Amino acid sequence: MLLKNIILRDYQKNQLDFIQNRIDIADTVAVESPTGSGKTIVLLEFIKKWLSKKENALSNVIITTGFNNLVFLLEQRARELGFDVNNIKVLIGTKACNCPVKMKKAGLTPKVFTEKSYICGEEHKALDIINTSWNSKTCPFTKQFYSNYFQEITNNTGQIIIMNHSSFLVYQKFLANCSLLVIDEAHTFTNFYDNYVKLELDKNDLSELDKAINNIKEPMRTIIKMNLSRNVELPSMQLDEIANNIENKTIKRKIVEFFETKPAFNNYIEKTENSFTIDKFYRSFDFDINPKILLTSATLDDFTLKMFNVRNANLYREYKTFCDYSKSEFLAIPNESYEKSLKLFMDYIKSKNLDSGLILSTTYTDMYKSVDVLKNYPEYRVFNIIKDSIKSFEEYQGKKILIGSRGLFQGIDIPNIKFVALNKIPFPNWNEKAKAQQAYLTNNGKNSFDPWKGFTLPKTENDIIQSTGRLWRSTDSFGVVSIFDSRIEKFKYIIKHTMDRYRHGININIMDEDGNISKFNV
Repeated sequence: MLLKNIILRDYQKNQLDFIQNRIDIADTVAVESPTGSGKTIVLLEFIKKWLSKKENALSNVIITTGFNNLVFLLEQRARELGFDVNNIKVLIGTKACNCPVKMKKAGLTPKVFTEKSYICGEEHKALDIINTSWNSKTCPFTKQFYSNYFQEITNNTGQIIIMNHSSFLVYQKFLANCSLLVIDEAHTFTNFYDNYVKLELDKNDLSELDKAINNIKEPMRTIIKMNLSRNVELPSMQLDEIANNIENKTIKRKIVEFFETKPAFNNYIEKTENSFTIDKFYRSFDFDINPKILLTSATLDDFTLKMFNVRNANLYREYKTFCDYSKSEFLAIPNESYEKSLKLFMDYIKSKNLDSGLILSTTYTDMYKSVDVLKNYPEYRVFNIIKDSIKSFEEYQGKKILIGSRGLFQGIDIPNIKFVALNKIPFPNWNEKAKAQQAYLTNNGKNSFDPWKGFTLPKTENDIIQSTGRLWRSTDSFGVVSIFDSRIEKFKYIIKHTMDRYRHGININIMDEDGNISKFNV
């Protein structure tokens, strides 16, 4: 269906006018507009106008969003709005690249990326004669297919390149000819940036490192092992020997970068039995390219805005509501016992005959407790994200509950959810890493940065907004969201701020330990 001649609504015109008026004089412009407001149409209309300008005609526009399902949705919307299909490019990770041979066998015209993947797995790996180890081998048809496509993108202009956040961060240095970067679902960007700047050697990487060291001749092998056991910095000669014995280029790069990274004020090194991790701290997002930036999201927390250096004058917040939140309820359950809180909540859900929902936890311990408690409610089929797929949960037609962790706080879109519960207020963990990060952000207390207001509070509010927001995926969504936490009365101003800004009109109630409900005066 073509929407080429779509007429913008008044509030959408206001958003478009704001972007056009600010983008020429500001490095970054941000638009916060609720789910259901049609912000995708606004940003695509702006991109049309942007590329039609003479000075931008020989450049590209990148749209980056949270997850692959949203990438393909943006691709579809761009086609519907009349963009030239030859100029719409999807660029995501190589692991999602289709095998052209497999697509031809299915009677399809080969396409590099599709929502339904056609990956050949290990079917053609034996044909890879370049790499010698089986783990390093890839399908040569897929590799060439991807290489040609990537070359096409980097050699052309006037394109809309649609990516997920992870792919953008990895490939940005190859996409210098970009005049405009649109970051959709901007509230999720921090999580992807954290992983991008993080350097982690997992169990497989450490195994490859161990094999590489064992292949080094004596006496250097013993010297390297001795240096590692004593946490002594490896000289370049020893590091070169290790690198020369690692075939996989990705693992080689990670290991070399890891050993070249020295302990510093802006990083935090963690060691476990099966991994080494370096978390790198930052005060703003740093990119390899320097285009104009447009942020769009249903919610833009203060931490994200600070990391993108967005001035208040360059932020547009849409206050028009598109969902009747008065049909929904926020329920606080301030109980010390998670199991008792969940039982009280489930009894309430049963009494309201709500048939589908999420029970989300910040810890795996509470996830396992959820499994035990929900055995007392056999009318609900329980799905556990550790062993069950979201698709299987969606397809089940009866009463159902999906148990999940922080991974389900954002980015998923499950229709017809009627309740969402969160085990506690999702404050960041106050551990040694958090203390090191606070010291970095405050320069050991020497600057005016307030870690509570500038870091902890906005990140916590964002997690509450996003996790409970799994309930409202369309304008007619309604139901119950709940947080179980004995501290909720102490921090009720957090609830007030998030609900007033993003769920205005919702009924806010509190349940006592006997299951009685009253108005929660926040």
